[in-house]
Amino acid sequence: MDKVTRLALENGIVIFSKSSYYLWYTLNFLFQGLGFNPLVFEIDKDPEGREMEKAIMNLKPKDLRSSQPSRAELMTKLQQQRDEDATTFTNRIEEMEVNQQKYINELHVDHQRAMDELKDDHRREMDTIHAEMRMLKQLLQGHGYSVPDPIDS
Repeated sequence: MDKVTRLALENGIVIFSKSSYYLWYTLNFLFQGLGFNPLVFEIDKDPEGREMEKAIMNLKPKDLRSSQPSRAELMTKLQQQRDEDATTFTNRIEEMEVNQQKYINELHVDHQRAMDELKDDHRREMDTIHAEMRMLKQLLQGHGYSVPDPIDS
């Protein structure tokens, strides 16, 4: 009973469940949709799970009232938890934006490097074509043909 009470006092909202029972997922989703972040405690994974389950089954409304924090304490704790979650979320978004900018910068550098390589390849190919055209012109002139130089014109 002490562990059940301690978990409830420390966390405000606790969903006690068994790992094979999936309704906790729906309850967790519902509470998160309301802005809360409940603790999901799977009692079958805890060494004291059987005792905890018995304690939970034997709870009476008066036990819950006496062990629960006041409404003001609960609201304060939930607001603090929501603020912490919002801060964590904001920090994560900022981290993702920084990583996105780094990735964009890396892509830009890679793109620029690829463009420079393409320009260099193009220049080398053009130089090779011009050299071949000069050799062809010399060969044709060697056989008595008059050939204008398209490179110089």
